[in-house]
Amino acid sequence: MTRWASPTPLWRHIITKLDAINIILSGIGETAIDSLDNPATDVAEALLTLHRVTEEIQLTGWHFNKEERRILIPDSDGFINIPIDVHRVTFADNCSPYVKKGSRLYDSDRGTYKINKAVAADITRVLPFEEMPLSFRYYAAIRAARKYQNNAIGSENIRSFQERDELEAKLVCMKEEQAAKRPNIKTNMGILNGWSVAMTLRR
Repeated sequence: MTRWASPTPLWRHIITKLDAINIILSGIGETAIDSLDNPATDVAEALLTLHRVTEEIQLTGWHFNKEERRILIPDSDGFINIPIDVHRVTFADNCSPYVKKGSRLYDSDRGTYKINKAVAADITRVLPFEEMPLSFRYYAAIRAARKYQNNAIGSENIRSFQERDELEAKLVCMKEEQAAKRPNIKTNMGILNGWSVAMTLRR
């Protein structure tokens, strides 16, 4: 019977993509691998799951993937092209006519993609796994392990342990996020301790 052994938190080490894949594979009782070159089917599926989770957890925006007042400059034709890794573009002015459409900025008032001037915007990027902070890499690995196990085996017993580990990993990320925004750690921890498990996992 496959058992889930909570991974030893690697807070003092760099969690590589290989580390993350081995955490995912351990959730279904697979032997650890030492390379991601020429991945077998199960490893390829684990990589895809990790990729999806890495994107998913960044969509709401955190301190490490949000950039405020970023200056977007039009090209020689007047178009503002949005980098492929930018998920969201917002503006401090709620009445701004500009919206992200596909890979360009669109002027909804004038009905055109031709902006012809630089625009300041807040952007949210989706970074590669290796560029996320350590705590978020660990959280992504644990969350991906739960999702992969649920699809591959579907053990309720293993999932319950994985959900606990996922919650603990996410709380570390939330505390890091609060610390980045507010220096008063005691106050932030008090707020975090009041959050429910259900709401935390639902985000």
